[in-house]
Amino acid sequence: MLVKNNYDECLTNLACSIRRYFGLKYNHNTLKYIDKILDTKKPKNVVVILFDGMGYRILNRVLDENSFFIKKYIKKLQLYFQLQLLLQQLQLELD
Repeated sequence: MLVKNNYDECLTNLACSIRRYFGLKYNHNTLKYIDKILDTKKPKNVVVILFDGMGYRILNRVLDENSFFIKKYIKKLQLYFQLQLLLQQLQLELD
């Protein structure tokens, strides 16, 4: 299955939402649902924890519905990097 990057909903956009909230310059679109949360809750600090390789499907399979991560889940971001596409293309060329 070939998945394309969604450049309107990625980590860059999350970072831009955080930069926007703190009044810093940003060069890409923000995530409107994150903007709304930040504007409503008005946190003093924002912490982002990235668990590489801990995908949405894995979380739903192994965690109970009352677990912290499932209860605090907002939205899935599709992260698929160009390296994977490049490797697929190289494999096709070698075949």
